[in-house]
Amino acid sequence: MVQQVQKIFIDSRHLAFCAYCGNAPVTRDHVPPRVFLDKPYPDNVPVVGSCFECNNDASRDEEYVACLLEAAVCNSVDPSLIQRPGIARILQRRPTLAARIGAALTPNGLSLTSDDLQRIARVLSKMARGLWRFECGEPTGAAEATVTWCPLPTLTASEAEQFFALEDQYFYPEIGSRMFIRYFSGEDAFGWQEVQADRFSYLIQTDGLVKMVVRGYLAAEVLLVEGGCVHRTAPPSLPSPRLG
Repeated sequence: MVQQVQKIFIDSRHLAFCAYCGNAPVTRDHVPPRVFLDKPYPDNVPVVGSCFECNNDASRDEEYVACLLEAAVCNSVDPSLIQRPGIARILQRRPTLAARIGAALTPNGLSLTSDDLQRIARVLSKMARGLWRFECGEPTGAAEATVTWCPLPTLTASEAEQFFALEDQYFYPEIGSRMFIRYFSGEDAFGWQEVQADRFSYLIQTDGLVKMVVRGYLAAEVLLVEGGCVHRTAPPSLPSPRLG
């Protein structure tokens, strides 16, 4: 489970900005959103400051992607066959949503539209930005995000090994950030952090790469690039997006 350091010492000016866009933070946003977790929720889900728009405008996309992933895992939108109770209730309450996702189910997985791909990318990008703010203390409103993802079952053994491997870190975390404090306290600052078993885990690399595993099924990489400056030189470990 993620350990939340009680006292961080990042530049207090960063706390005056939404983790996603840089506007004033008037709400607190969970990363990942709770729709990707099951009750009882973990006590230490990462939380970041967010403006109202960033916190709420993505809710529909987040719910849609969570249902999409569950349908892919269970190969069904039948609430009685859905493994996650919260998602089963959503699909039962929203038959139009269930029908839309169900129509995309094929014997080989889900047949995704361009709109589906964009929604998945937006959700993954937002979660990566929130995790970067939580761990590194820096807002990412000016950073561009390159998103790559695919289902874990479709990865070859070598692709999976590369995705989960811990790379050497060539940059220290932001001074005073959670990663910084964990590192200099002798804790595992650069390893995988589990928020909830089989639901969400992540890895932050100081070259701007955020890795995530969502629902124990979707492997994702988000590279955050600010001002055209790319610190990362290693190639991405994931192939092109596919869901099947």
